[in-house]
Amino acid sequence: MQLVTRVFKSDDFVFRVLCAVFGAHVMVVFGVETTFFEAILNPVYYKAMAGSLLIAFPVVEYTAFVSRRLDRKYDWVHKPLQRGLLQALFGVVITSVITFLLASLYFYARGINVFDTLYLRIDFPLVVCLLLVMNLLFVLQYLYRHIRHSAHRVDVNAGARPEIKNFDSLIVRTGNHTLSLPLAEAAYFYLLDDNRYVQTFQGRKLMVAENLEELEAKLDNLLFFRANRQVIISRGACTGYSTIEFGKLELICEPAFHTGIIVSQRKAREFRQWLGASYAGNTAPQPDGGHLVKTVQGPQQTARQR
Repeated sequence: MQLVTRVFKSDDFVFRVLCAVFGAHVMVVFGVETTFFEAILNPVYYKAMAGSLLIAFPVVEYTAFVSRRLDRKYDWVHKPLQRGLLQALFGVVITSVITFLLASLYFYARGINVFDTLYLRIDFPLVVCLLLVMNLLFVLQYLYRHIRHSAHRVDVNAGARPEIKNFDSLIVRTGNHTLSLPLAEAAYFYLLDDNRYVQTFQGRKLMVAENLEELEAKLDNLLFFRANRQVIISRGACTGYSTIEFGKLELICEPAFHTGIIVSQRKAREFRQWLGASYAGNTAPQPDGGHLVKTVQGPQQTARQR
């Protein structure tokens, strides 16, 4: 079975800009008896839009930041009640307060006291409604990605597991019990407080004896990637990434990891090639330039050349 990885980027910068522009436009034209074309032909509209965007864009960015952070620890699928309450608190209530404070500063800069205006009676209820809609959009975006990734992960586990010839399970410990864990169930291998753990797709946290260097040498490098010194991630656990400062990548994971997984600028190109590679048999595409990753048959399952 051939597997094609689909990358979902969490940047969505264009999406966030559109949300900010739409929200700013609604606030500017709300209560004004004019058509859209009449508004955009009026120079006063653009002056008002500039001020409204100074409030709208930071609010949208903050809401997106809150949603990404909550996605990691309180995903909608496994913790819907906790996530709903936290989303309402941080995404709506606190964001409404922040919006009001920004609006107050905007009015203050113009020499106006916000309490002497109709902002709280007319504009602020509309702000809360727009925040509710925006949070709903982020929820729908998350659920869309989850559904797409769930189907994708089934293909990963069904197609990749038979290809691991000599190392298809791992001895793990939980409490006083020693178990054999199929690698197809492993989402992450990671280092925490000098101990090595594996987290499964079902959310179980188990201890492993091997260090990450030993695991990296054993694992099929088409199915697992050494993201950094602390984490080895499964292809099935990675739905995409976002580009952050200095060319680094922040990974989007399902199930959510307990901290952000950052890939350095040095390994960013290799990671993109790995995530975009197809898995068919024991042959991986060999990218031109950069890092070469290939799979070989025999007792030594994988070889990585840098």
